[in-house]
Amino acid sequence: MRIASFTLPVLLTGSLLTGPLFAGTYIVDDNGGPGVDFTDIPEAIQGTSKGDVLLIAPGHYSAFNLKKGRVLVGSGTSSHVASGARIQQVPFNHRVVVADLFIRDLTLAHCDGPVILDGIEAKILPGIRISVDDCIDVRMRACTLTSSTGAPLQASSSRIEVADCTLHGGNGDTSGCGPAEWGFPAAQISGCRIHFAAPDSLGGKGGDQYAICSSLCGDLAGEGGPGAYVEGSTVFVTGGTSHALLGGLNGLGELCPCDPVYAGHGIIVAHCDLRYDPAVCVGATAIGCSSDGKSVFQAASNHSLFAPPEKEPSLTGNGVPHPGALYRVTIYGEPGASVRFYLGRFPDLAPVASDRIEHMTSEERVVDLGAMPASGVRTLTLQMPANVAPGFAFYAQVEVVNPGGVVQRSNSLPMIMR
Repeated sequence: MRIASFTLPVLLTGSLLTGPLFAGTYIVDDNGGPGVDFTDIPEAIQGTSKGDVLLIAPGHYSAFNLKKGRVLVGSGTSSHVASGARIQQVPFNHRVVVADLFIRDLTLAHCDGPVILDGIEAKILPGIRISVDDCIDVRMRACTLTSSTGAPLQASSSRIEVADCTLHGGNGDTSGCGPAEWGFPAAQISGCRIHFAAPDSLGGKGGDQYAICSSLCGDLAGEGGPGAYVEGSTVFVTGGTSHALLGGLNGLGELCPCDPVYAGHGIIVAHCDLRYDPAVCVGATAIGCSSDGKSVFQAASNHSLFAPPEKEPSLTGNGVPHPGALYRVTIYGEPGASVRFYLGRFPDLAPVASDRIEHMTSEERVVDLGAMPASGVRTLTLQMPANVAPGFAFYAQVEVVNPGGVVQRSNSLPMIMR
């Protein structure tokens, strides 16, 4: 497969770098010492102002309650935040960015301003959860959430983008001679407008049934959890052949010759409008993307499922950007479609028709990239400016015009400098 490559060595200059470039930057380190401004995150939030950047060293920190615009950049899995962190009531003219932290659980509630979660990681712990409720613009990028019990992402009444994220639902409990627990979904969504872009989601494994009940041929074993359970929502699923929403394996009691159904559904929808790209594997773990055995989708009740004839675009980044370094992004789209690349300093959310992705970035720079290659995949190399500090952000989005004249937009791509 031929993948077109395109380099823009001076793209992130000029109008993108006008205006204030640097907010206040403060060091947070629980060990204290020379050059350290704060020893814990809550006091750092209290002692700084809108737009300031908090660089968080490796260590263990208290849960925080964030209600104003701040940028928190941690050190990956070595920057631990205690259970109970909250981001809530962020005003519309404030922007919150939280990147590279290991967070046990995080609640987002009643936010009018955009909230960006980039590189958040939490693994193999009970109660791992990001919970989102009543938020206008939440964007998750490259987050990894693996729960040992429950759904690691739960969202209601919000607009949320889940891009290039890995979500694994918790496993169901095993059983003696009684019903075992079903696996949990990787994402449980209600009343949202949600975009799964380049997903890697796996439902939890169903609980096992002990051998003493094997004569019942698996009726009491737990079914695998879906890659997503969604109700009352508008759903977009986009990406390429390497991306997937998968149901988890059923409990061992289900693995009987008389039961050909080995895994949970890729996605269960109820009262939803769902647009999905057939290139994304949405199915059951044990049978891959085949429609044999367990169906790809389960429609619990009234719904609309639609696979557009033209491939909808999506946008991913490779790793994390650094000042002065090259940064590669990948564009997926309809072969032959004309591609336009938008870059801006700020996240935006301009409403459009309900069956289309919104404009999601300010448009300080617009670049026409020509036609998508026959592979439907294109890489783009960006030169990051050297004169910006960690925590500084750019935002990108792709718009394509398909050969039939249909205009479609991708997910957004936050580029948070490290």
